[in-house]
Amino acid sequence: MRSVSRAILRLHAGLTVGALASAIPVMAAAQAPPRAAPAAAPAAPPADESAVVQELTVIGRRPGPALWRVTRGDSEVVIVGGLSPLPHSLKWDTIRVEHALEDSTVLFLPPNKAHVGVFDAASMFMRQGALKPAHGADMETTLPPALRARFIRVRDSFHGDPKHYQHWKPALAGLFLVGDYHRAAGLSDDKPGTTIAKLARAANAEVRTVGAVNVKPLFDAAAAMSDAQNQACLSAALDDIERESARAQPAAAAWAVGDLRGVRENSSASLVDGCLLQLPSVQNLVESGTRDAVQTIHAALNRPGRSVAVIDLTFLLRKNGVLDRLKAEGDQITVPLD
Repeated sequence: MRSVSRAILRLHAGLTVGALASAIPVMAAAQAPPRAAPAAAPAAPPADESAVVQELTVIGRRPGPALWRVTRGDSEVVIVGGLSPLPHSLKWDTIRVEHALEDSTVLFLPPNKAHVGVFDAASMFMRQGALKPAHGADMETTLPPALRARFIRVRDSFHGDPKHYQHWKPALAGLFLVGDYHRAAGLSDDKPGTTIAKLARAANAEVRTVGAVNVKPLFDAAAAMSDAQNQACLSAALDDIERESARAQPAAAAWAVGDLRGVRENSSASLVDGCLLQLPSVQNLVESGTRDAVQTIHAALNRPGRSVAVIDLTFLLRKNGVLDRLKAEGDQITVPLD
């Protein structure tokens, strides 16, 4: 879902001949979040939500973001639900995460760099022409008048540089526009992982990134898109920016106190729902991300002791996501009380 599209948001700065920038992850509150009051009775959960999340929803929230404990025998993994993007200035109560890191041997983080091999990079270099507007046209000139006007208005609202987008097809221009908006708005695609990594090092836990994302299939898919598909993806990217400008603050505030309903209500993924998940290559990335997270936790549970893993809520909250699969395979899942 949203975390998948982040895999190429920051590529445009380095997407020149033979060069690829780092990518992928795993709302600004100037003050620490207030002490949470008991939550009202939750509304009916979405039909596509994890059954485990529904079972373990806690009335009367505890400090900090949502955590889950997975145990098998003498081993345990505490999962921290991540959300991207978060503001650089966001302050949240880290006490429960610090408790989880006590006596932990390792912190698992999602990959922070997209993997592209030498041959993949060469292939992408050869195919750059397929990712550009036809006949060297400026991307804006290829758009229908209404979409062009909307693109310019959103771009100019945060002083985006027209040169960043003019040589790419609309779908990629939209992704790059979202990345530029995040930088201008002070949003980070690397949090909360960077913050939790500092806490882990302070607790003398090893910090280990797990897995990688090969972005070549995304570029291959983008090269094959029709004009209509490209325009739909650009429109969806504009939807994302407009939604985040209004809802980023509430989404961050909800994440910081473990309010999963508030996160859902304020961080829907129009870019993915309206565009990227229509591509088989992106559907495969969502599935592989879920599978990799389950395999990482199983490997940790095969060793004695405690580990901590930061996993994007995308892979936790969905039906048949990480938590559902762990429970189906016999692991015990609870919510840490401290």
